[in-house]
Amino acid sequence: MKILVEHEVPCERGMEQKCLYPGDYCGNDVCRYHTHRDRTHGRKAPVERHLPKCTLFDEWLPGEYLKCEKCMAAVAASRRSHEPIPLKELREINEPTPVWWAEAGFWCLIQNGILTAPSGMSAQVNEMSGTFYFCQPEEG
Repeated sequence: MKILVEHEVPCERGMEQKCLYPGDYCGNDVCRYHTHRDRTHGRKAPVERHLPKCTLFDEWLPGEYLKCEKCMAAVAASRRSHEPIPLKELREINEPTPVWWAEAGFWCLIQNGILTAPSGMSAQVNEMSGTFYFCQPEEG
């Protein structure tokens, strides 16, 4: 059984590296998964106190209010899925991948530079014009 869960993490432009939402006159709100914990290194080693930690991925953070690598990768993947796919990247997709063709308004399958429409028609990516996405963009 597969269960998909969505988590909200801050990812505003200019603050991609930080666990902070844009602030108002009271300051910035902190990501709900950012916390501070004590880290131990065994029985005899001293305890490191009050270190920043990401509880979403159970990772120690590199610095105060900085995102962990897994959070940054997830934000980059999410942002990438909502941006147009460059033509060069479309040509390099080797396994069958669904893409949204914005101008036509339907999903196509792309593999090895060949675009296949739901009707069964195929064409080289070089011959096609339009904007393609990994997910259907929200109406705005």
